[in-house]
Amino acid sequence: MHQLPEARATWMLGQLRIEQTFQEFYEELRSELDSERTLVFVDTNVLGDLFRLFTSARVELLDWFKELAAENRLCMPAWVATEYFHRVAKKGLDEFAPKASDVNSVLRQLDQHLKIARLSMDEKTLKASNFAEGREAFLNLLGKRIAELKEPLEILRKQSPESGDVHQEIVEVLGKTVLSTDVGALAERAATKGEVRFKQRMPPGFRDGKKEENPYGDLCIWLEVLEHAAAVQATYDAFVFLGNDGKVDWSYLPQLRRQPKSKTGYERNSDPDIRLADPRLVNELRAAAGPGKKFRIASVADVVRDGVANAVLAGMFYEVYFNRKGAFRTEFKARYLSALLAVLGNKRFAPTRAFIQRALKDHRGSLVVLPGDERTEIPVTLQVEGPCDQPREICTLTRILVDGRSSLLEAPEDAEDGWQVREEQLLDMLGTNYALPSDWVSFLFDPPSAEKRMLRLPSNRVFKSASDLVSTPSVRS
Repeated sequence: MHQLPEARATWMLGQLRIEQTFQEFYEELRSELDSERTLVFVDTNVLGDLFRLFTSARVELLDWFKELAAENRLCMPAWVATEYFHRVAKKGLDEFAPKASDVNSVLRQLDQHLKIARLSMDEKTLKASNFAEGREAFLNLLGKRIAELKEPLEILRKQSPESGDVHQEIVEVLGKTVLSTDVGALAERAATKGEVRFKQRMPPGFRDGKKEENPYGDLCIWLEVLEHAAAVQATYDAFVFLGNDGKVDWSYLPQLRRQPKSKTGYERNSDPDIRLADPRLVNELRAAAGPGKKFRIASVADVVRDGVANAVLAGMFYEVYFNRKGAFRTEFKARYLSALLAVLGNKRFAPTRAFIQRALKDHRGSLVVLPGDERTEIPVTLQVEGPCDQPREICTLTRILVDGRSSLLEAPEDAEDGWQVREEQLLDMLGTNYALPSDWVSFLFDPPSAEKRMLRLPSNRVFKSASDLVSTPSVRS
């Protein structure tokens, strides 16, 4: 076993703040996953995901697994295979995809309710419910509505793949990646170690300690990961456990992460969040495989490839500009637009770029920039009253020029006080009102002495609409 140098033990304390933006973290993860020096382990719930994913998503994920397997960079712990076989043996593979069975249940219930209505519904009940057309009209209406509902439900049911077909795909793609661990001896080791570890709240799996069946399942998998990582330490620098991001005793959620385009600011680590491997697991892996080895926890959502990623990314872009009814927004959901645009620059996302540009074609007159535009900087000039050079002086904004266009209008009411804002808050306002990606905004201060000061937006000033801004002639600041 390797001794961990004391100088490297600070990570054992965990992190409350991540010194990376979400985009930086994601790009680093993608880079590691693409590296020939990274080995990926799959968990049982990933096999379950293959039964739940729609066809193109499943094909994309399996294609990626094929690539990893061909490069000897994919392993399935034998205990994962054991847990999966338990489903096969008890004919429980359909439980991996509850949507199909749920739809079947709904369809049966609809038929049953129609039968009950034909037997029990009477004129008295209908009159009490203010349905005046009579029993026959009610039954015809109910039958029609049920038929209308069953058609889309049938489509939903059919989108679920046959479990036998998915099982065969798993065997063909992942069968040769199963580790040749003695599962009997492994179970005994886990039972011996598990009681001691769980009393000390050592991950993984200590939260499963009260389960009657397979309480040491996660520990069995982890012991295999450690053993195999030690055996191949000369070949790999990083190890990724691909599982379910809901496994709270494998990972933890820091409170904050670095805010985009800020050297000192942080934002809440959520929507989407960044989960880090429990430092106690990192400690054990480095003790087994060598100091400095990297260990990450990732989910299927983190690693989806081209087709799936394009579908997901297109949906995220669409939500920035359109509401759930498909109407163009008057206030944009631009919080993560910078990160989305950074990803869009990759040529593998050309289908997403084409999709969102088509969707926004009729709204070009309401946007300063479109996804896919070559420009990556938008000058925003902030003009304030007076020299604004006194200590702690709050500078009053008189004009905000977005790409040379005045963005403020006179409001009906006038008041002495207004909103006090910082640059970060202005970035949010510009994103909400004009779908400006925060990383593209470059603030210019007039006069320069106003930089880094608290700003005041007078209450008699409001932002123009996006379409009014774009139609405003450009002026010199």
